[in-house]
Amino acid sequence: MFKFPRSRLMGLVKAKGNKKTEVRLAELLRGAGINGWGRHLPISGRPGFAFRNQKVAIIVAGYFWYGCPR
Repeated sequence: MFKFPRSRLMGLVKAKGNKKTEVRLAELLRGAGINGWGRHLPISGRPGFAFRNQKVAIIVAGYFWYGCPR
């Protein structure tokens, strides 16, 4: 079996399957009254959340991305 380097393998994985983590973060932001953020905006790096005015991006990575056991 041919093995890809980890970075190439992860690059083949499309940005889905992390929905539960992102939804939870959105709930936490709303619950804390933090606003001014957008989701999946067409900016470099494709962050899950971005505060455009403050030039802050949040990339949400769950267990899958780091290979952590659950």
